[in-house]
Amino acid sequence: MPVTHRLEDYLKAIFLLTLGGRVTRVKEISEALGVSRSTVTSALRTLSEKGLVKHEHYGYVELTPRGAELARALYERNKLLHVFLREILGVNEEVAERDACSMEHHLSAETLEKIKELVVEAMRKDNRRLSDLGPGEEGKVLRIVGHPIIKKKLLGMGITPGVKIRVERVAPLGDPIEVKAGGTLLSLRREEADCIWVDQ
Repeated sequence: MPVTHRLEDYLKAIFLLTLGGRVTRVKEISEALGVSRSTVTSALRTLSEKGLVKHEHYGYVELTPRGAELARALYERNKLLHVFLREILGVNEEVAERDACSMEHHLSAETLEKIKELVVEAMRKDNRRLSDLGPGEEGKVLRIVGHPIIKKKLLGMGITPGVKIRVERVAPLGDPIEVKAGGTLLSLRREEADCIWVDQ
C-alpha cells in the first residue's frame, strides 16, 4: 500500500531521531514534527500496519528494516533538495526547509539525479563534506546542511561554522567516524558527517 506524504514525514523523523542506535518515543516525535501525541500515535498505528515501524503502546518506536530503507531514501532526497535550494539557489533557510519537504514528494528520479549532479559539482569546487576526509585530515567547518533535527544535534555537540575539525578514525565500513572538534572527541554517524561541509 502506498505511504502518504505525511506518513513519509513521520518515517523521516523517526529515522533522524534514532540515528546511532538511539531510541525514541512518541513524545520526541511529537516535538520534532510539532503535532500532538495522539496524532503521532495514530500515524504509528498506520505505519505499523504497513510493516514499517514497531511500536508498542507507551513503548519505544523503531523502524523495521523495510521502514529504515524507505526512511533513509526519503531523508537523502530531502537533504539533496535542501542543499540545492539553500546552497546553490541561495533561498533562505526557512523557505528552503519548507520547499524541500514539499518538492521531495513530487519530483521524478530523473530530475533528482540531475539536481544531484549539479549540487555535487557546485559544492566540490571549493570544499568537501566531512565524510569525504580520511584519518588525519582536517578542515574548518563552513556550513551544516540538511534536516533541522541533525543540524540541532550537531550544533549541540559544538560543531559550528568556524570550528576546526579533524578526522581521527573511520570504522572499517565507514561508519561511525570519530572526529575531534574544538578539543572534544566525538563519534558521528556517516549521515551526520555528510551534513558537515569543511574548507581544507
